[in-house]
Amino acid sequence: MPIIAPLIGGLLGAGLYKAFIGRFLPTAEPEPPGRIPAPDSER
Repeated sequence: MPIIAPLIGGLLGAGLYKAFIGRFLPTAEPEPPGRIPAPDSER
């Protein structure tokens, strides 16, 4: 049991983290290149 219980706990913890916390974290994808919007005073 001292070996199996931590493995099960690790799997459960990773699943709960991904389900409840991981989906709210921002992705590491960079923004696509494009035009920079002009300031409102130049329009």
